[in-house]
This record gives sequence, structure tokens and C-alpha cells, in this order.
Amino acid sequence: MGRESSACRAAAKADPCAAGRGAAARLPWDAGRARVAVWSGCTVEILDEGGRALFRDGDCDVQLEGGELLVCYWDEAGAVVFAGRADASGGYELWCRSRPRRAALRASPGGAGFEGSWREGDARGTWRIHLPGGG
Repeated sequence: MGRESSACRAAAKADPCAAGRGAAARLPWDAGRARVAVWSGCTVEILDEGGRALFRDGDCDVQLEGGELLVCYWDEAGAVVFAGRADASGGYELWCRSRPRRAALRASPGGAGFEGSWREGDARGTWRIHLPGGG
């Protein structure tokens, strides 16, 4: 089941990750050239501030459109949806729509995905998103 580039955004309003169960067109990673890029089947890794793995899932969806980034995945408590815009440094400031969580991401070296930090209350850590075929 395929999906269009706006499917993740539309799904986030109703069922945040419903669109993430199918394959999407994978575009070359180059935010400077691509106006819309959608990746399905990404791997998200969440680590605490000590580097201990808290969560890993291989069914994460990422949509990059203009200066906006949308990340959707499921964890043990349900759908997790982050959305945000590019900041002046070229990274992304994200707010979780489904949890009281904030995060920052930037493209990882070599364009294999994204990496950054997260916080929820007093809890903090890092997270990475590996794009399919990105290593």
C-alpha cells in the first residue's frame, strides 16, 4: 500500500501513524534539492542521557517538506508524532503532538538519517533516525 507525501501529515491529525504501514517513494537525501521527501521503514532509536537504549523501532516514518519535518512511530504507549520547522542553524526544533516531549534533530553526517536530543519533564537523552538504505 503506497502513500502520498502528505499522508503522514494528514494521518497525524486523525491516527498519527496510520499512514506508516505502507511503502513510500524513497527520494535521494538532499534537503537542499528535494522539496518533499518521505521515508517509510526508518529505524528510530531512543537513548537516555547515559546512552542506555530505551526504545528501538524499525517502522518509523519521516516526512521532510520545505522547512518542516514530521516524524511518526509507535511505542508501547501508542502513537508518537513529532512536528517542527527548521531553525536558523539548519537543525529542526520538534514538538511531540502526542506527549509532553520536545526534541531537536539535525541531519547526520553523510545523510544517513537524523540525530539529536529529546526531553520530557526531567528525563533527557538522545535519539537517532536511520533512513532505509542509509547505513
